[in-house]
Amino acid sequence: MTGDPALAAADREVRRALDAVEAHAPAILVDSPPGAGKSWLASAMGALAAGELREGLAIACFTNQAARDLALRTAREYPGVEVVHFAKPQELVPDELRPPNLAVASEGGDVPTWRPTVVVGTAAKLSMSKPGPWPWLVVDEAYQLDHATFYRLTPRTPRSGGPRSGRASAW
Repeated sequence: MTGDPALAAADREVRRALDAVEAHAPAILVDSPPGAGKSWLASAMGALAAGELREGLAIACFTNQAARDLALRTAREYPGVEVVHFAKPQELVPDELRPPNLAVASEGGDVPTWRPTVVVGTAAKLSMSKPGPWPWLVVDEAYQLDHATFYRLTPRTPRSGGPRSGRASAW
């Protein structure tokens, strides 16, 4: 750790978010500027849930590119964690780029929901498809989603909270 106060504050926020996952908080809101590490945190939360807590987790992204990048990043950074990229066939990570712990699925029935897996897809794909529920849901760049898509996602996880549910932890 350097003496940079901004880095120290970021480290504290990351630890708070990971502690909230370990404590099974129903919802976590991470509000920080671009480039602060929110997508990295989504990967770390997935690895913690699937790898240590032995529970499944879905990460919903706004775009196909973001989902593909985050699936690859999570699989590469956490080789002991099973990751599934859930997308249309033409959007899936190509075979030659895929690490051994990254599977691909384009149909809901192909996504394992019965074992600790990190499933990464677009919010639209995850909200309109059959897989789920997952014990955990992370929405990366949630501010980009319309309310309808967000609320279609929340029934897919028992630990999600809405603005009026009184279940969200925010900082």
